[in-house]
Amino acid sequence: MSSDVGTPVRTAFSTTTSVPPVERSAEIPYVRSWLKAHGFEVLDCPYDFSGQGDALVCGRRLFVGHGQRTDFRVPGLLGELYGFEVVPLRVSSERCYHLDLAVGVIGPDTVAWCLEALDRPSVAVLRSLDVDVIEVSVEESARFALNLVSDGRTVTMTRGAPELAASSANAG
Repeated sequence: MSSDVGTPVRTAFSTTTSVPPVERSAEIPYVRSWLKAHGFEVLDCPYDFSGQGDALVCGRRLFVGHGQRTDFRVPGLLGELYGFEVVPLRVSSERCYHLDLAVGVIGPDTVAWCLEALDRPSVAVLRSLDVDVIEVSVEESARFALNLVSDGRTVTMTRGAPELAASSANAG
């Protein structure tokens, strides 16, 4: 997550027991070891931070979710560390425990989202950005439609979201 080619990527891990879920906590030593062996600098996040599920790169912006698994102070911390324009977004749906269940980045200028999964100030912030928005229904969002991966040209996503698939294909 660095804008300088050749600069080590920094990865923040939570040191609390509540994040990640207990059933995944055994993964941390192995991932930490792999990252260090491959030249990454590993930092301990002083607050609860659920990692990639709550941090989404969108062009020059970094959307950082907070609410259920990530502390509200994390967006500011990530902004200081990585130099992105950080856009904090609060996930308000119990079902969406990560930002990537409420928002999906299709490309640097295109975002898919489930309006009902975010609080009102976050909706207002997303609407104020210069990005194209694809709205996703609660039903498709519940089928993990927004938990997708995109390189800006190809979107890999669940088969359970035909409306989002059609909309993203139409968006180019």
